[in-house]
Amino acid sequence: MNYKHAIKTMNFFDLEDKRKEYLLKITSPLDIKINVYIDGNNLFRNLSDEIEDILEIYKLAADTYFLKREGEMDEYEKYEEYMTGYEDEPGFKNVDYSNTPEKLANLASWYVKNSLPAAIIRNVKTSNARNLVGELDLNNNEILFPKEAWSEITYPGGERLEDLKLNSLSRHIDYDSQNIKKFSPKTFEVIKKILNSIDEYKNIQFKDFQSLNKFFQNNKKVSDAYTKQLEKWGIDKFKNKVLLNFKFKYFLYRAKINTDKYISICQNRIKIPNLSPTQKNFYKENIELLKKNKFKPNINKKFIININDIDSYYSKLKSDLSAEVTYGFCSWNSFKISEKEVDSRINLDIHKAMITNKADLYCLLTNDSDFAPIFEEAKKLKRELYLCSVVPKKIIAKRLKNIIPDKNIFSVKNLEFESMHYKILGVLPPIDFKEFITNDRFREKTYEKIYQKMMEKQYYLNEIMNNFKKLNNRIKFLFTERFD
Repeated sequence: MNYKHAIKTMNFFDLEDKRKEYLLKITSPLDIKINVYIDGNNLFRNLSDEIEDILEIYKLAADTYFLKREGEMDEYEKYEEYMTGYEDEPGFKNVDYSNTPEKLANLASWYVKNSLPAAIIRNVKTSNARNLVGELDLNNNEILFPKEAWSEITYPGGERLEDLKLNSLSRHIDYDSQNIKKFSPKTFEVIKKILNSIDEYKNIQFKDFQSLNKFFQNNKKVSDAYTKQLEKWGIDKFKNKVLLNFKFKYFLYRAKINTDKYISICQNRIKIPNLSPTQKNFYKENIELLKKNKFKPNINKKFIININDIDSYYSKLKSDLSAEVTYGFCSWNSFKISEKEVDSRINLDIHKAMITNKADLYCLLTNDSDFAPIFEEAKKLKRELYLCSVVPKKIIAKRLKNIIPDKNIFSVKNLEFESMHYKILGVLPPIDFKEFITNDRFREKTYEKIYQKMMEKQYYLNEIMNNFKKLNNRIKFLFTERFD
């Protein structure tokens, strides 16, 4: 995306827009075009099982969280948090943790749009920046990367831009007086630093937020000067740098399934002489399934594929990535379906793009060793071609690892669970969710606490049961003594 275009169209605060505009004025934006070619079937197969595991983890962690919180909230808090969630988001109790094509597409696009660009940019920053912009004859410290720029725009001095605006100052002081939220001392220091960076006010000191706020309220001229300074503060260090603008273009490759064609194939196959009953039943079963837009791809396997689900997944992924889609076709060989002309189309398109210099960098998302020749060709043409995969790096095909430099191979898995939870399920995860997932020690301690409580409960339950037995025996004894 072009940064100048982004400023006009994206819904940022006015102050952020002005800081971006100023950054573009003092730097030299340079577009880096990156073509990403996605082996659709490879991505689909590798993520299909994973989405089940992730959804199961989400549900288990959310359930565990609410069990853990049971004793820490009163009934009203439990009802509010459990039913409505946070900040008007749907309640966690009502979240659908079942697998759907849309959720699978969300997971795929999360990896492709977030982890993959981050990995490539990190690679360029550490290894290839000099080669990429070598014709500019620049030192590494004169090249500016997006994260470097945008983090300074939205977090000047390490503090949120919103907290540094003067309207936030008054609001947080009101909160502080009500003991709702205390303003960070670091934020206070950053605001003072910005004010002191103006020549006219460089020697003014303040003891606390109240005195600082009062000074701004009583001096409109100071408020205006501070706001104007905040538009540029901290960005001047980027002056005369080259701002790299990474523009990713996605190409998605898949096979199209033609149900009418396969019904006709199955009808013709049934007529073949000497077919076993099992083989005949396989084709008959598929005729009935295909009429419902489903099929069984392999005689030796029990699973059934829903064509509508596959199409929904690809449609959502195409939309998320704004991808160009290229179709191959499916072939029913004997008793299984396989894709045709998908890999060859990917190879041809990458080769053509490298020859005609369509991009500065190229990336192929797959784990199929059949693509080894295109990497050999990239080496001959002196083009930078990355291999990205959603499987761990250690299990990427050996043939590929033997011919591709290690720095050009990376897995794009990025398990930022809060962000993925929101992307896949549409709500933020419960507090401490990440701790349950990533922190073994925390999880073990929690388990120990739960176990101890269970043991305590069990002890009390045993005591109650013993008392009931004693009571029962006592009643029987008294009854016998009185009435016999």
